Amino acid sequence: MDNVSANAFSIVEQALQEKIDFLCEEMTQASLTQNLEKIRNLAFIIDRINALKQRLHALHKEFLEVTTLVKELASECEPEDTQAIPLPSAEALKELQDSLGISKKQKKLSTKHARISRGIATSQTKYRVPLLQALVLLGGSASIRNVLGKVYEMMKATLLETDHLELPSGEIRWENNVHWARSFLLKQGLMEPSKQRGIWQISAKGREYLEQYQEQHKEPTNQVHSNG
Repeated sequence: MDNVSANAFSIVEQALQEKIDFLCEEMTQASLTQNLEKIRNLAFIIDRINALKQRLHALHKEFLEVTTLVKELASECEPEDTQAIPLPSAEALKELQDSLGISKKQKKLSTKHARISRGIATSQTKYRVPLLQALVLLGGSASIRNVLGKVYEMMKATLLETDHLELPSGEIRWENNVHWARSFLLKQGLMEPSKQRGIWQISAKGREYLEQYQEQHKEPTNQVHSNG
């Protein structure tokens, strides 16, 4: 029963993350056209979702604490004295999932991979430098598919088994983390906002940062400069 409840929290959390990722992409596109009103609206929605994620995290933590207390009480009492905590009904869970736009496919995938732990996968921060390196090696800009292929080529020796699992969104976990790394690098000005859909590009600041990083870590500079 605890696994069912944990899976419900996981489904909702994943849905919120996907919505934030989508809105960040929309904000990037809006910045290209300098649509300030749309940027403000998107930022407001993202803040609301982040606040909802915090409340969800707090609720999950409280649920776990109560569940632990009940288990401790159950170990001290006779079986007939133990009362189980009522779980949300299937109708209530479905209503919550529908309100967040979670498809049946996402729910099935979430159930299949409910036991994937965030802690045993490669950290999202580990993808940032390889992403910049991949862009430089590809000439400064390239299609998303080519960038992902180059990042995988560089990181395949260190990726864990859990990095290759499929997320509820249908995306492979390591690929999803590369997208999150790009979002961070965009905010830091180390990558350029997409001028052409499906094309990623490193910025001058990103090249400078990568050169400094490689110098500090005594890595060989094997950069392929863009012809453009």
